[in-house]
Amino acid sequence: MLKARLPLFALVSCVMTAGMFSTSHADLVNITDGTNTFQWNPDDNSSSITSVYGDYSATFMPMLRYTNSNEGLKTLSLADYSGTNTRRMVVQNSATNNGSTAQFTALFGTQVGDFQNPNWDLQVTLNFEIGSNDFGTVLNYDMKVENVSSATQTNVEMFQYYDWDVVDNQNTGQDYGIGDYTGFLQVGSSTAGQPGVFHGTDNFSNWEVAAWDSIQTKLLANGSLTNSGTPFSTADMTAAFGWNVGSMAAGSSSGPNRFLIQGVPEPGSAAILMIGFLGTVLVRRRKS
Repeated sequence: MLKARLPLFALVSCVMTAGMFSTSHADLVNITDGTNTFQWNPDDNSSSITSVYGDYSATFMPMLRYTNSNEGLKTLSLADYSGTNTRRMVVQNSATNNGSTAQFTALFGTQVGDFQNPNWDLQVTLNFEIGSNDFGTVLNYDMKVENVSSATQTNVEMFQYYDWDVVDNQNTGQDYGIGDYTGFLQVGSSTAGQPGVFHGTDNFSNWEVAAWDSIQTKLLANGSLTNSGTPFSTADMTAAFGWNVGSMAAGSSSGPNRFLIQGVPEPGSAAILMIGFLGTVLVRRRKS
């Protein structure tokens, strides 16, 4: 199995205005090292990686689920202002881009009567770094959730959903590992030598691969991932990882969970074969 030396995250400061609340558009993540560029729009969950190794586009959608005293159990993206009555939503988000690194922070809470005095519940923070190695573009990122309220938050789960478009949306997925990361290699179904992409994580509770839209729809309806779906036949492949955090006491945190998105310029080459197939059953890995 390839043991790639991956760059460490560069921590960047997050500049936010205290007490700010707005349902305006979320800030964009836009980072580059001069060769590789990653862009993410949290409003519509669209993202892209562009580089000399190949271009990739995806629905990139981190999600948070928890039980709010006003709304009950609900699953939201990081730029979701939906809700009813005294409503639970993302009450603040902010992105700070700094060259090849970025930090994105989203605060979840409840509107109480007006837009000026929301109650904050949980904060989700993502750190990104774009770069490259001998095999192509590398996007490292991590995700952490913190209880920023004065009460225990329950039924907390985090999800990372992907819908990568590789070669005319006709993709074949297998389960692979790179270093400490377990995940899925997605390659075009046309001919060898077409661009591919690996997406994986070093820590997860559950996972699923399925046809387009079924996973996203299910998660937003508070459904569960099924730990099934690989190897995946030729189709428009989507995938998701989940983490069951459970109850979080006031002031506690969970994570960061680390992720790797590795661009693969020639999936049929000897280089990608070095990554190593893990078998037909996805191996669960946990890091203490």
